[in-house]
Amino acid sequence: MPSKDLLQRENATLKNYINLISDHIIIMHFTLDAEITHVTDAYTKVFGYPVDDLIGQYVDRELYSPDDPDRPIWQILEEDGIFEGEIKLSGADGESSWTLTKIIQDINTEGEHVGYIAVSQDITSKKRFEEQQKQLISQSRHALMGEMISMIAHQWRQPLSTMSAISANLMLDVQLGVLKEESLKNELTKFEQIIGHLSQTITDFNDFFKSDKVKQRSDLSKVVYEALELIEFRLQNIHVKTDLDTIEPIYLYRNELLQVLINIINNAIDALEENDVQKPTISISLKQDTPYMPIAITVTNNGEPIDEKILPRIFEPYFSTKDKNGTGLGLYIVKTIVDKHLDGTIRAENLSEGCSFTIELERQYAR
Repeated sequence: MPSKDLLQRENATLKNYINLISDHIIIMHFTLDAEITHVTDAYTKVFGYPVDDLIGQYVDRELYSPDDPDRPIWQILEEDGIFEGEIKLSGADGESSWTLTKIIQDINTEGEHVGYIAVSQDITSKKRFEEQQKQLISQSRHALMGEMISMIAHQWRQPLSTMSAISANLMLDVQLGVLKEESLKNELTKFEQIIGHLSQTITDFNDFFKSDKVKQRSDLSKVVYEALELIEFRLQNIHVKTDLDTIEPIYLYRNELLQVLINIINNAIDALEENDVQKPTISISLKQDTPYMPIAITVTNNGEPIDEKILPRIFEPYFSTKDKNGTGLGLYIVKTIVDKHLDGTIRAENLSEGCSFTIELERQYAR
């Protein structure tokens, strides 16, 4: 039989465990009528409401979880007998807090269903960090939008000038009375082709700025070429080499990869312009050694290598190698998108001439 001292020590240990759980894990019990009968102190730490004020109150039967927006949590419990997902609630200070919650049925010793037990973990910090990431990515896309609008203007200038010249020539032929039907048809065909090109340019840019809702089956070669087309104006004085293997399309957030490629290629252009390279070259390769190896997209430029002292830091937030015009967010956003949205990795390496950025993507299938 255990000694009295041993029992006291075990009771003290058990009490410490219970207090630890109460302080750090939200546990709530409520009846089949949704009346709260018990809640741990951790609820007060997260939401600010005194525990005593909650006893006798009722849980909100109309509360939804973002994980199942079609059914209230109470309906899920009644139909499935269990709920597991994220919950967003307002605290006493008016600020929203998030929990990861699991709710199960409370069954008494007679096997009767008498209520529910909810166990919750505070994930507010994680959700706020994710929201910050989304805002940074959104800011990055808006900054890129300004560059894109400038590129649209440059890409439209030449076609509009051509249309103006065609129109002037047709008007002159009309005035001189020498306009022929065949000539009119040819010029109108050119008009139609130019208008189609202008329309396609707008469509391409519009598609780029749409948010990806689902993963698309994407041909990576086409994504690379589209990125080059979207920033074609900046590449006029740069030799671009591509070495793209034929790889079976994969499922991913296509526009996210497009944004990453545009950012990296723009960075390469900046490096070439800043270093006044005599024969500026950007090389892009797409490789997969075996079907079981990651797919590698590598963008290389022949500018100056990155200072070895700062190379490990280039993906850090607010770290920029540009003295005045850099925000320090471009490569950080790139890494965030690759890591979090594309489930891939990215690395930078110095070469004898210039540097390279390599994105590695695992083959992903529709889910």
